[in-house]
Amino acid sequence: MINSTTASLTVECSTFIKAHIHKVFQTLTTPQGWNAWFTKEMFIEPRKGGKIEFVWRDWGANHVDIEDGGTITAFEPNSKFAFTWHSDTSPTTVTFNLRQLGNGTLVNLTDAGYKLEQITDQSGFADCCCGWGEALTLLKFYCEYGIVFGTVPRD
Repeated sequence: MINSTTASLTVECSTFIKAHIHKVFQTLTTPQGWNAWFTKEMFIEPRKGGKIEFVWRDWGANHVDIEDGGTITAFEPNSKFAFTWHSDTSPTTVTFNLRQLGNGTLVNLTDAGYKLEQITDQSGFADCCCGWGEALTLLKFYCEYGIVFGTVPRD
């Protein structure tokens, strides 16, 4: 989505997870939760204004090492979790909005603030769009079935 008033791009993704909202929120707001399905090392001060840090080692098919982090901007148990982080293009704000829906949780994610004038390679933004879709799928598989992404073998 392009916001023409601020000349910025926003990633928007949603998924339905057949798990109680408390389980999904705990998975998104604890090191044990993130490290189970996505990161290798994670640090969080679980409160608004707290610090958050992510570490990936030997991640994905390209076996990359990545570190990123920022500040928690919203921490509303079983409802909303948001943080800033500093991507390659510009600092953005990631927001997870959760809503109990039937026997599961609807997760709406936005990653907002990709400034058009700072994006020199549109594939970087496209990578983030694809990446968040993949991340929500990994979160869903973990919360529903305990399935995790394994390390990709090297040639």
